[in-house]
Formats: sequence, C-alpha cells, structure tokens
Amino acid sequence: MNYDNFDEGYVPTSLGSIYYRHHAGSKKRIIFLHGLGANTKTWAKLVARMPDDFDVYLIDLLGHGNSDAPRIEYRITTQTQALREFVSAVKYFNFSLFGNSYGGWIAAHYASQGYQLDGLVLEDAAGLKEYLDDILKSGNPEEYKARLIKGVMELNGNRDYVIKSIVDSEFDSALDSDTLSAIRVKTLVLWGENDSIIDLKYGKLLHEKIPGSELVVIKGAGHTPHYSAPSEVSRELCTFIGSEC
Repeated sequence: MNYDNFDEGYVPTSLGSIYYRHHAGSKKRIIFLHGLGANTKTWAKLVARMPDDFDVYLIDLLGHGNSDAPRIEYRITTQTQALREFVSAVKYFNFSLFGNSYGGWIAAHYASQGYQLDGLVLEDAAGLKEYLDDILKSGNPEEYKARLIKGVMELNGNRDYVIKSIVDSEFDSALDSDTLSAIRVKTLVLWGENDSIIDLKYGKLLHEKIPGSELVVIKGAGHTPHYSAPSEVSRELCTFIGSEC
C-alpha cells in the first residue's frame, strides 16, 4: 500500500477533530498511533511493506499534525477519550492497535480500560512507571522535561503549549502494575535493540507485567523500528496478527 494514496479526512470528537488517513482493505484491521511530536507520515515506510488487503487507519493524535490542538490539558486519559470517540464515530470493530512510544502509552492505557481489541502492539512504548521513577530518582526531572520539550519542538512544527502540557503531565498517568495487569488482549511488545531513549530493559519489564504478552527485539533498531527496520516490523506484525506479508 502507498501512503500517498490513502484517503484522508477528519472525524469530530468532543475534544476536537481528529485527522486520519485510511486504506480500505478486506482483511485485518489496524489503527496506528504515532509517538510524541510525530504524525501519520512516520508510518509511510512501514505501510509500504504491508499487504494491500489490510484495512489501516493512521491518525494524528490530538494536538499533533493536522488534528485540532485545543488549549486543554493533554493527558493520556484525554488522548484515550479522543481515540475512543474516533473509533465509535467510524464504527471500527475487530481491530488491532499499534502504538509507538507516546502512542504506545496511549494504546496500553486504552487496552487496560477493557475496550474490545483483537490485538495490541506496543513498540518502544513510553510511560512505564519504573522508567518514570528512574527519571525522578536521577534528581533532574525538570532538566529531563526541558530537554525532551526542546527536542520535540524541533520536529514537525509542533505547538509548544501542546508538547509542554504532555510532558508536564507525564508523571501523572504512569503505566503501573495494576494498569498493565488489566490488559487482557493478545499483546506483542516490540523493541529496538539499540533504543537510546527508552532502554530495552524497560521493554523486558513491560513484557513481564502484561499477562501472556510476547516480546520481540528488532536487531540494530533504535526507538522507531517501524522507520529504521520497516520490513522486519511488517513481518513481525503479520506473524502476530496471523496473516501473510
């Protein structure tokens, strides 16, 4: 499938309109959630290696890309609500949810709420309590926040008030043991072997805390394996959801 040939549009929610790109297919259904400061374009290399008969939604998270960016508090619960309203509006059922980094955090929280999913893929997911605790223990959480905000603001024309709100609320919605143990859907934890942002040890811990989950490490990849190793990620995704690539 070709990213440039996807249909595009907007879906209104109570929090603002969500921009999407959609490729209609007759088989497996997947929604992709990008990382902090990114947008739907991050998936172009991956979808190019996926079968044309997959039905795929790529969305810009609230406050990102072409989606609305209201002046609200951007919490994980806010993004989860917007996602839930989007799913309801497009009447999307029997789908898997794939999230990278910040998108993985949202995907994990969504799955923990008991919403119906066929599968969950967490790629180098952010938000693990132990990861956030280690940042606090470092003694420089404000320095961490400032560095993260500065890095994200250099990407994709992001809005400073959105990114600052997200980073400021990071420590309020951690993926703790209770949240992760509530995930009852089939789960694949994908991690880049050389992730310099969220170390592989946190991926292993995430895997341990989600009942029955599977861990796959992408050799040589960093924090965004779908971009640096799209063929490998496509293959693992197809195997996980039970389809040929």
